Amino acid sequence: MSQTSYEIDMNIAFEDMLADSSQTKNVLSLNNKDSAVFIGKVVSKGTGEDEIIHPAAAADITDVKKVRGLVLHSHALESQAGSAEASFPQNYSVPVLHKGRVWVKFEDAPSALVQPSVRYAGVGQKGAFVSTPVGGETALLPNSKVLYTAPGNLALIEIDL
Repeated sequence: MSQTSYEIDMNIAFEDMLADSSQTKNVLSLNNKDSAVFIGKVVSKGTGEDEIIHPAAAADITDVKKVRGLVLHSHALESQAGSAEASFPQNYSVPVLHKGRVWVKFEDAPSALVQPSVRYAGVGQKGAFVSTPVGGETALLPNSKVLYTAPGNLALIEIDL
């Protein structure tokens, strides 16, 4: 069967995709015991040692002892990739980037070389990235910065939690 169409302008990346395959990364395998966790969003320490949840307070993001990292894309859940509700179901072993470079989607247009904010309250998914801080709803993610921006509110960020 021949290919009848193709994209001329391919996307540079997709949300929650690792930016490179270098050794400068640290991916943890953690458990989402309490509920589903959204792919491409920041997660915090849950009740157990290796358990994760979405942030519910500013301290869940700003305290490096509580913030665990960013949920990465998995080909095991390819059917959900790209949807607004892409998530790992409850009781799943979840790949979480603790240190490295990853592509993420922002709620608004990000700017390069700024520290990203992460949503813990308000309208939108908890753990989502926001370029402009919103008082009482977002907190700055420590040891992180936007390296590069792309169309569609996509940005390459570097984190070191």
